[in-house]
Amino acid sequence: MSNARRIKNMSQVVVVSDLARSLAYYSRLGFHTDHWGHADLDGLTLLLRQAQRPEDVRPLSRVPLVEGSHSYPHNDYDTFAYGPSAEAIDELYAQFKANGASFAFELFTAESVDMRWRKFGLKDPDGYVITFGAMF
Repeated sequence: MSNARRIKNMSQVVVVSDLARSLAYYSRLGFHTDHWGHADLDGLTLLLRQAQRPEDVRPLSRVPLVEGSHSYPHNDYDTFAYGPSAEAIDELYAQFKANGASFAFELFTAESVDMRWRKFGLKDPDGYVITFGAMF
């Protein structure tokens, strides 16, 4: 087996209530979108799919966490996208904010015993939350 990376990027299926509205939202924020329902930004690809019924739209971020299972603040997200640096996260936040994004939570620094994170939570029209963060 070679030491080369075997995974190029990651895509996540996201069932949405209004595909056109979701594509327009992500496009406005700077994601590359297409008529197939792809919304891509730097290797993070969302595969947006039109729901057949309203109850099919079920963001994980709405599901209560089990007590004690990584139950620290701002852990209610559907996707976590890792950035290369705190500065990159700051730039991405500024870009999204300038383009009219909705946020589940604003940019902040989280500190624990052994690490620091710079992160924020982007919220889409259906309530899905993508947390963007970098450890520094």
